Amino acid sequence: MATCPDCGRKNPDKAKICDNCGAFLKPGKIPVSSGKAAAPAAVIRQPAAGPQKVIITDIQIPFWSMVMFTVRWVIASVPALTIVALLILLLISVAGGLWNFITMFFGKFIVL
Repeated sequence: MATCPDCGRKNPDKAKICDNCGAFLKPGKIPVSSGKAAAPAAVIRQPAAGPQKVIITDIQIPFWSMVMFTVRWVIASVPALTIVALLILLLISVAGGLWNFITMFFGKFIVL
């Protein structure tokens, strides 16, 4: 059993992160998909009252990887923005048509 350095809870031997507080059980060894050891990110833990919040303050990502991530995120948002714009245009045209219908049938009673 591996003991957490932060909260003292016992975790399974194969665990890399504490089940209780989320701290790394083996300092300096952060799991990375590429197999290379990375510098640990600075993590600030809030007090344990209620749900815990973890704020990551430093992530080391290569510049062009971040640029590509941002470009992909913008491209992925285009269909959603298009749908929202079409819905707004539909609502405007329905409201305009409804106004024309009201003025056509009830125009003699409406004084503008």
